[in-house]
Amino acid sequence: ALHEEAILCARLDGTLSADRRKKEIAAFNSPTGPRVLLVSTGAGGTGLNLTVANTVFMMDLWWNAAVEEQAMDRVHRLGQTKPVTVVRYVSEQTVEEKILALQEAKKSLGRGALQRLSAEEMRRMRLSDLKTLFSTDDRLEAV
Repeated sequence: ALHEEAILCARLDGTLSADRRKKEIAAFNSPTGPRVLLVSTGAGGTGLNLTVANTVFMMDLWWNAAVEEQAMDRVHRLGQTKPVTVVRYVSEQTVEEKILALQEAKKSLGRGALQRLSAEEMRRMRLSDLKTLFSTDDRLEAV
């Protein structure tokens, strides 16, 4: 769709060589380069400073919210002078909704309670997470 609209874009994913990756990043950071950078979440997690950008569209959810946050932080870093907008796309009635709900529940737990859980409680929590992901019930079970 970007090509059809003549919108130049750069791309980063796990298939690129280190040299090609550097060229794509340099092109995106150039004032005359592409204004869109397509980055897989895994490839965008570490070693990037993308403060030239100020909008992030998250197209895939990860089980571990920290992976997503690290990818978002590539834009929201020291040197960023513009407000940063992050848009997360989640399809209704899919496992994505459940992953998002689990991420939020885990963040709440992590704000203090997680350190006090025993190993057995943490194991039960992980089992509950898996059951929730694969259930057909729309409600989020207690985590």
